[in-house]
Amino acid sequence: MVLLTAPGYNAYGVVKDIGGAFADSYAIVDITAATTGRFTFAHEITHLYGGRHNTDPDPGNAHGAVFRTGDVLGFFGTKRYTLMAVGGDSRIEHVSNPDVKYKKKATGNTNHNNAQKVNDLKYHIASFYPEPPKSFQASASVYYYLNSCQSEGVVKAAVQCGLGPYQYQWYSSQDGYNWMPKGTSSAEPFSVPANSANRKFYFMKVVVTDANNHTVTSKVSFRYFCIAPPDPDLNRRAQTLQQNPIAENISIFPNPNSGKFTITLPESVTGFTNILLKDLSGKTVVNLYEGAIDEKTKQLNLDSKNRHLRGLYLLQIETAGITLHRKIMLE
Repeated sequence: MVLLTAPGYNAYGVVKDIGGAFADSYAIVDITAATTGRFTFAHEITHLYGGRHNTDPDPGNAHGAVFRTGDVLGFFGTKRYTLMAVGGDSRIEHVSNPDVKYKKKATGNTNHNNAQKVNDLKYHIASFYPEPPKSFQASASVYYYLNSCQSEGVVKAAVQCGLGPYQYQWYSSQDGYNWMPKGTSSAEPFSVPANSANRKFYFMKVVVTDANNHTVTSKVSFRYFCIAPPDPDLNRRAQTLQQNPIAENISIFPNPNSGKFTITLPESVTGFTNILLKDLSGKTVVNLYEGAIDEKTKQLNLDSKNRHLRGLYLLQIETAGITLHRKIMLE
């Protein structure tokens, strides 16, 4: 702490202790010298961080420095005083530091390195005050899929800070204004009939209360819809996927994902393979891979033109004379 005062203390500034304990970590500074060329305010602050004068007999290296710029063989030139140096009426705005130059001259050396001392004591000074409590926050995330024109899934709440235990209250809404209370756990399942006439939004929000009775709210929304696939066989293949012994050994990780994922194929998949991303109507969105499969684990990425895709899609894998499908959620 630094107390700014009117003149009259017979000094530009004074510090209780150099790099001392919390009880002694304060200084007094004459306000008329605080920000003049003497930089007394910063000078006393550096004392609190352990910095010492260039004339201090302390054997350490936490001393101010005096050096010349524009000199010839060490003579003439202009004498410069770093922030902790005494003997001149004007200082430069640098503590001594052999790694920092002023007008092409180092502002310190091995025995004059206030910067090192300040760095060494920063955690000591920081320990005087506990870290302020972080703000109580909550966020809601939705995980859903389309199943026979029924949007189903779960919303989950994640809490940061605050004091547990936490209480949860979920609400749902068709318009984002009128809310109906739902469950009281950290995760809430939902099932919403999709609308084939137009795509609509569905809203969920959670109100989290901590042990101090502080509350925070988080909302999430998503579109739900129903599109009948023009290819009936596409839906049939997706529904009977698990009956295929080859398909049982195909995995996608992570799922849901943001367009970057790894697909693992069984050993029986050999030769030329084509991997397509299709929407629920059966339309091909992008060809993700085409060629021979040398390794059974393949990392796939959506290109920049398709990274905006969100929602449920199908991976169509054409290989070994068969066509397989896997559901994939992009978010």
